[in-house]
Amino acid sequence: MPRRARTGGVTLSSLTPPRTLPFRRRREQAHAALRRKIQPRRSSSAALAHRGDCALYPVEGGFLTREEALIALAEPDIEPCQICKPGTGLVDG
Repeated sequence: MPRRARTGGVTLSSLTPPRTLPFRRRREQAHAALRRKIQPRRSSSAALAHRGDCALYPVEGGFLTREEALIALAEPDIEPCQICKPGTGLVDG
């Protein structure tokens, strides 16, 4: 039977170097920029498509796939956000 190494009460998460935390945050932000999301229509405005990292509509879930984003941007009742420009980088083909 193999013997287990004793960690002396130290968890593996506490052994993560501090410099990897900013790297992980930058990686998550870069991944969010690749995703798209839809802000529902309000009574006075149309529905808006946003990039995943757009600060105008900060939502943590409900992201669209690339194909869904292309379909949404082709819909006449969904407008792209003029700040984050969600159509950038979505080339059909």
